[in-house]
Amino acid sequence: MDKLLLLIILFAFSITINAQSTGYKVVTKQTDIESLMIAPNNVEFEVEGSPYLTEEWKEAEIFTTKEQQANATLRYRIYDDIMEVQQTDGNYLLDKEIVRKIVFNDKVFAPYYLVNNMNKSYKFVYFQVLSEGDKTLLLKYKQIVEDVQKDNGYNSHNTTPKLILKKDLYVLNKGEKIAVKTLKKKKSILTLFGSKAKKIAQYAKKKKLKFTKKDDLILIFDYYNKLSV
Repeated sequence: MDKLLLLIILFAFSITINAQSTGYKVVTKQTDIESLMIAPNNVEFEVEGSPYLTEEWKEAEIFTTKEQQANATLRYRIYDDIMEVQQTDGNYLLDKEIVRKIVFNDKVFAPYYLVNNMNKSYKFVYFQVLSEGDKTLLLKYKQIVEDVQKDNGYNSHNTTPKLILKKDLYVLNKGEKIAVKTLKKKKSILTLFGSKAKKIAQYAKKKKLKFTKKDDLILIFDYYNKLSV
């Protein structure tokens, strides 16, 4: 991680998830590595479920926007969309701004923009890359906290906050940086392929692929991207 650490400034904060307190140093793109700051807020809450894609640390390759490459041990924390990097002196948070892509756990992740429908602002977030090419198919993981009622007997119920995992598919056009949420109807998806829509429809029919299934959509986008080379 030496090359990455030349690009960073570290500041410390703590966060508790599932009633476990963990200290972090946050990796950012600035170069003043001697400057240490305390994060303005500490978040503490108890929830059911894991905030991680996988709890286990995984070996990964990190490719930066500066055409650098580094090996690291990391895991993806879905809840707040961060990549934690494990180091001998503690855990670090990898800054998205210096990441081009990350390969780990047999998956490829890359940061792109999406539109926040709440206030029409842009969010820079990690996506899993499912099919890459003229039209890149992306998967966005997100977690929300919902209150779940538990029956404790004698007509008594307790409400417990629980992490709920949601997945949405997005499309990124070549040369662009803003991902667009995919439409769910076959006809609407076919319009994405322009003049090749008829060939895509024929291919999907021949292979008995459904436009509502993620794995089938990966095959459809792979086929389109081969046609577009």
